[in-house]
Amino acid sequence: MARSSMRGHSEWRLCSSRFLLILLALSGLAIALGDRPILLAHASGGPALYISPASRPLATANSYLSFDVAVVNMPTFSGWNVYVRSNINVLAPEKITLGTFMPSGFESINCLNNTGTLCDANDGPGVAHDSFSSFGFAAGSGTLFTITYKAIAPPGTSILFPDGVTRSDRGGLNELFDTSGNNITGIPEVNGAYGVVAATSSSLNCAPSSVAVDSATTCTIMVTDTSLTPTAPTGTADFNSTGTGSFTSSPCTLTGSSSPTSCQVTYTPTVVGTGTHTINATYNGDLTHIGSTKTTTVTVTKAT
Repeated sequence: MARSSMRGHSEWRLCSSRFLLILLALSGLAIALGDRPILLAHASGGPALYISPASRPLATANSYLSFDVAVVNMPTFSGWNVYVRSNINVLAPEKITLGTFMPSGFESINCLNNTGTLCDANDGPGVAHDSFSSFGFAAGSGTLFTITYKAIAPPGTSILFPDGVTRSDRGGLNELFDTSGNNITGIPEVNGAYGVVAATSSSLNCAPSSVAVDSATTCTIMVTDTSLTPTAPTGTADFNSTGTGSFTSSPCTLTGSSSPTSCQVTYTPTVVGTGTHTINATYNGDLTHIGSTKTTTVTVTKAT
């Protein structure tokens, strides 16, 4: 679905939700916040969209298990449009159940394996897709919805968000709506794992390692499957900097037919700051590989 269509749909949902909220208020009905906070130790005080639990062991074939799609430390928001992927030959999504954290509202999309309500071009086998607009607002930590899966076969699969962070550019899909119905960008998306999923390690190099303000350096991430039977890591890597500057082509898409695989972006600092910009690269993982991160530094000098 085109971003413009998704945004129009989001705005329609927001207007409908606000109208219904007014009607409920006039009717004297109260809307209460849910009280099921979920703590996330690795969130380090910042907001995140994440899978809980972080991992589950293999289950007996044809048995059922569930993963929660949750948020932690969120600023005030009013709804979501979220995709979650798994390998349907390993773990097949069967049901989406809304949580009680968000005030009641309107669930506009409930799509599993490209079957259900208002599925779009980004849906398909193994994709659980839910969109919801609340009649009110929520903030903090809690479960958005729960996905019930049917265990099919080993070895394992990531429970995978499509992006490393919420974003509105470069094909970003997941959205967390602010009080005006706009996407809250930059929220980390933390994947889960079921069964055996290969670990990875990342290396990062920026060349040249010293640049003047408004000059570019090329940063390359290389991702290695560290398992005994390595396969080529696929997917994307996101980049950010502790300094002031801009990236071109972030996130980048890994290329290569065997492990390791790699991709690159350009970074252009626009302010000297401390003179040292720390570059962070995060491999977001794929259905068979766990993500990994790496940092490096770039020395920034005044333009001559």
